[in-house]
Amino acid sequence: LQFVAAETRGAQLAFLGNGSGGRVTGFQGALGVNSAGELRGLQLAAVNHVRDGSEGLQAGFVNYAGGPLEGIQGGLFNYAGEKVEGAQLGPSVNFAADVTGAQVGFVNVAQRVEGVQLGLINVADEVHGVPIGLVSVTKEGGVHPLVWYSNITPLNAAVKFATKYTYSFINASWDVDASLVGPGGGLGATIPAFAPRLFVDIDVGATYLFRDSGPADDGRTLARLRGMLRYQFLPHLSVFAGGGYTGQIDRPHDASGAITGDYYYRSLGEFVAGVGL
Repeated sequence: LQFVAAETRGAQLAFLGNGSGGRVTGFQGALGVNSAGELRGLQLAAVNHVRDGSEGLQAGFVNYAGGPLEGIQGGLFNYAGEKVEGAQLGPSVNFAADVTGAQVGFVNVAQRVEGVQLGLINVADEVHGVPIGLVSVTKEGGVHPLVWYSNITPLNAAVKFATKYTYSFINASWDVDASLVGPGGGLGATIPAFAPRLFVDIDVGATYLFRDSGPADDGRTLARLRGMLRYQFLPHLSVFAGGGYTGQIDRPHDASGAITGDYYYRSLGEFVAGVGL
């Protein structure tokens, strides 16, 4: 265990941990904890802590920078108290104020992003770039429940997670006549149209339907490509309508659930119309 009260130039190496009350210019390496007032260089430990700004690389299970970060944090949990110019990476949870660069992890949270958020869940006040994930939400986009009619599955409900130009959704659909019901989801893009409050939404999605009661029967998979016009009356009130192409795949079963035939595919035109809140 080593501690230096003032500035450190060079390298600090220890088993349990290293500490510096001032700036570290160089390298801190330990199995336990590294702590510094400021960093210009590399920290490598299970837990890396910088009280103020960090310029360089923090690599460990937990990386913390209380001030701005210019460089990279790579670990399971990455935190920067001020602006990040660089990247927060890893199979991780990433938190930052503003980001110019990239956040790549399971969960990414920031205020303003100029660059890329790539993860299962991306949350930001504002994104000027590309959020890619199962759930991506910005303050401008928001979270919206949807209900719509389709000539293929008449009853549909979903939750839409939106940014300014992209969205994802999870849905439940019900084919009333065939007594088939099931879950689905998809990804889409939003394009401003030729009039105020009017948008073009284009998305791809898939839905799996199964028998909602009685003996097992025909399982059904739907692959959808849709284009829709949406008019946004209020932030939480819109109407949309459009259509597209749906590929339907059926696999017949008998009453016991045993497969009785090969896959059967057909192409269908789809019309949709609905309301978003």
